[in-house]
Amino acid sequence: MVVAGKLAGAYDRPAGRIASIYAMMFWVLCLGLVYLPEWLRQTGLDTAQIGVVLAAASWLKIPLTLMAGNLADRLGRRKVVLLVVAGLAACLLPVFLIAREFYWLCLAWAVTGALLSTCVPLSDSIAVTAGRRDNASYGRMRMWGSISFLIASVVCGWVISELGGNTLIWLMCLGAVGLVACVARAPNYQTKKPMLQGLTLMPVFRIPGFAIFLLAAATLMASHASLYSLSTVYWSVNGISLSIIGLLWATGVVAEIVIFFIAARIQAVLNPWGLLLVSGLVASARWMLTALIQDPISLFFIQSLHAITFTFTQLAVVSFIACRVPEELTSSAQTIYDSVALGLIFGLALYVSGQLSQVNIGLSFWAMSVMALLATAIAVGVVCKQGWRTI
Repeated sequence: MVVAGKLAGAYDRPAGRIASIYAMMFWVLCLGLVYLPEWLRQTGLDTAQIGVVLAAASWLKIPLTLMAGNLADRLGRRKVVLLVVAGLAACLLPVFLIAREFYWLCLAWAVTGALLSTCVPLSDSIAVTAGRRDNASYGRMRMWGSISFLIASVVCGWVISELGGNTLIWLMCLGAVGLVACVARAPNYQTKKPMLQGLTLMPVFRIPGFAIFLLAAATLMASHASLYSLSTVYWSVNGISLSIIGLLWATGVVAEIVIFFIAARIQAVLNPWGLLLVSGLVASARWMLTALIQDPISLFFIQSLHAITFTFTQLAVVSFIACRVPEELTSSAQTIYDSVALGLIFGLALYVSGQLSQVNIGLSFWAMSVMALLATAIAVGVVCKQGWRTI
């Protein structure tokens, strides 16, 4: 009873409520990232069409995310905007229970996927505010999203493989409803409205170093495109079962959870550019190894590198925004990054990956390695000038 009481108290605190949002949000995102490509393949789409479907969501999220971030900052009410976006996504997911044609699937996921991914930067902006006002740890809050991702990748992989059919869609619908419920309980931080006549986006670009940081971080995060869109298909056609694939995803997420748990210590040693530099070097090697190796045992090690390639990049972005961006522009900064990283560049990477996969899926991962090297080169230039310890 004492333990239950402590857990209930922790959940009722602002950090606990935000953590629950991450938990439900990444449950749905996990299913979409890990298992939707294979579901689309079983529906009858080829890898090029799958790439187009996934890219459509990334491209549509650009205007949608920017509008949501701008609206959240101008109203000073991020929770309300997040609740509307999550609610719309929950209402649209059931469309996949009846849609089967390529064009309908493309349209349905373009809107639904864009809405779901827009929830991420809006949640991050609330989490950054919680860090500023309530001294909440971003890593500890975001960690619960990774734990949920882990559970969904393992448990749902087994459930989907056993039941088949539309099991994936039903699980996503349940998760989306849970997300709406958690957002309804989120802390209602209100920020002062920026004194601007137009969009809140342009002042963000005037922040010193934001544009070049955005380019490097977005390119590095977008280099994960082939992992998210094709790895399940790639491993599946090479004879790896869905249950093992779920464990491969789980391996990366377990390592990710560890890094988020000790995030404060890492951020005390490496500044945002230092984090990007380490992440870029590891990412370039990770994608090359993924292209070359299909042995499950080796893949478990390769997947553990996700702790650095993804988590270090995410920590770099949050650290930069927390230290450099005024509170009233946080949502705009988060959505600009998300639109470029997981919208514009990610959508382009998804499209290129899909086209290269028609020749050989492995080529897609080589292309991602080149992207990571480009981001690393930018980080090297900045770190050489300002060092890797200070903001």
